[in-house]
Amino acid sequence: MPRSPALAGALLLALAAPAQAARPHAAPPAGPPTAHGIYVAQDACPFEGCSFATYWRATARAALYAAPGTASARAWIAPGEEVRALSSEYWLTPVRGVVRAATGRFRKGETVWRLEPQGEGVATLWRRGELDWIDSDEAKAVAWDRLPKSAPPDVWWVRVRRANGAEGWLRDPTRSFECLDQFSGDEGCRPAPAP
Repeated sequence: MPRSPALAGALLLALAAPAQAARPHAAPPAGPPTAHGIYVAQDACPFEGCSFATYWRATARAALYAAPGTASARAWIAPGEEVRALSSEYWLTPVRGVVRAATGRFRKGETVWRLEPQGEGVATLWRRGELDWIDSDEAKAVAWDRLPKSAPPDVWWVRVRRANGAEGWLRDPTRSFECLDQFSGDEGCRPAPAP
């Protein structure tokens, strides 16, 4: 080791320079919080007019699950039975995109993630570490990644309460219930009290 303090300091700076040059200038933007690649949107209503404000009526036999992600039904809801929606979880795979052209709100080169749909071309967005939104016009300025074929399908889980007070979870209730849409005009849909 050199005996001169000035020479020792210069040597330390020279040794540290390559390490500093190898460090990245900025960390890549982090995506939304996920578990096994799945983002869970709490209390999402994923289509235009979606509403928890009415009792939902079964149009077909529907499975009632103990918890989201459960494989087998614990009970069945009969056609014509009404339930009250209490909360929901929308499970989806976020879609990463890079802004190709600056817009009023987005910078060119910015990384964003599209989450659940809101209706009328609007979707929830993960941007700069927090939730935001994007409309269909702004989405045209983004180059979106393609989801791999192995990506699981989006699933909407809704916690409901039956007339007898029993609760459970429905999987994708749009297939077997009416009165979910405040604009649909289904006959005889009754208003439900707030959960």
